[in-house]
Amino acid sequence: MKIAIVSDIHANLAALRTFPELDIDELWCVGDLVDYGPRPREVVQEIRGRANLIVSGNHDYAAGYGEDPRCSVSYRRLAAETLRYTREICSEDELKFLRGLPRSQQKVVGTTRFHVVHATPSNPLFAYCSEKSAAWTSEVEGIDADVLVVGHTHTPSAWGSPKQGVPPHATRSGRMAPFLCTSTATQLRKRSQTFERCLLPRQIKMR
Repeated sequence: MKIAIVSDIHANLAALRTFPELDIDELWCVGDLVDYGPRPREVVQEIRGRANLIVSGNHDYAAGYGEDPRCSVSYRRLAAETLRYTREICSEDELKFLRGLPRSQQKVVGTTRFHVVHATPSNPLFAYCSEKSAAWTSEVEGIDADVLVVGHTHTPSAWGSPKQGVPPHATRSGRMAPFLCTSTATQLRKRSQTFERCLLPRQIKMR
């Protein structure tokens, strides 16, 4: 089975639409469909219609419930303004969809067990662990899976044990640690060379 994994699209429809129509069996989205970008409705509709598995990100939760996404200081102003915009432009049905997204999902493909979450297993929405953080050691202790898939960092990487053919990472006492894969939409943005900015100056007044 071929699985395509994306995350942190952040209402960037132009980037999402550069995603090739590959010969894939499933599309998984690891959260943060909205905020920052100008096309939240279209991204929600497209992912809702195409993805086989979706988990909530901190910005999806924030948009659905009108809460603080708790992003880093440098992004708080942009997040606050685009959150307001997202809640104004999205329909109640779309906001309800964002509220209803699960914080984590487990799925078995063949004999491989996947644990999918936006941030970390212990704090699915808001924790931030860089791809090389030692905190992943304790994070993988709490899950029963062969592969842990996360987003949130906007940095694509893959970690596991030497037997898995990838750089070693967190180990689990008495057994092999899960393969850790962080997913992002960064490559889509680079391929498209387009981040839609046209609506933001007209629709959002940055204070």
